[in-house]
Amino acid sequence: MRALDYTNLSDVLDEISDVLIIDLLDYSLQFDSNYNDTLVEPEKGVYLSGSLKPIIPFNEKTKYYPKSKYLDDKELLINYDYVMSCKEDIVNSECEVILSIKDKLNKKKFLHPEPNIPVTAIKVALAVADDYISSICEFSKNQLVGLDLNRLVKDEYHHLIDQEVYTKIYKKLINEIALFVKNDLWNIYFYKLKGCTLIIEKSVDWRIYRYYQIMLEEKEEN
Repeated sequence: MRALDYTNLSDVLDEISDVLIIDLLDYSLQFDSNYNDTLVEPEKGVYLSGSLKPIIPFNEKTKYYPKSKYLDDKELLINYDYVMSCKEDIVNSECEVILSIKDKLNKKKFLHPEPNIPVTAIKVALAVADDYISSICEFSKNQLVGLDLNRLVKDEYHHLIDQEVYTKIYKKLINEIALFVKNDLWNIYFYKLKGCTLIIEKSVDWRIYRYYQIMLEEKEEN
């Protein structure tokens, strides 16, 4: 055990011993097509190539306007054709420019009325990975909000979740994570998504973290 040279617990967690980088798009392109219809449809909106989220979503919570028609609900941009035919900057309900006319012209060939990658299959892979890490590593519980399989699979197919169908589909993904974790089940893991890339960081053993937590608390008391 090294000398107490940490000033806070964040420094302890910053001790990353290993990193795993996974291309979820590669796994998701191999998703069993027999189960494509069991997944919920991606959010409607205008997508950039390779994006998991629309830059302009079409739903009841968000509103977009031509800048000169700001807050005029008669001029709401409610679909892809409206957005693409708009001749000025597009703003949200806070009048923030979401898509300038210049950017739209420059990126026109990269804008799509639906995602050009299997968005929901990627999210399912992410949810499976999240659940797996949480199940074997007691101190690395679910970290990815909103990626519950129940929200990604249509209601009438929830029995497939109980049957672990999606876990089996992504068995190779789970095996890759298992090889990375090895026997380090006490370690704390952090993971984040950048584009379609899942980055998993192996931090310190929880027992080491707990040791420094006690030491730092005692240091503050003295």
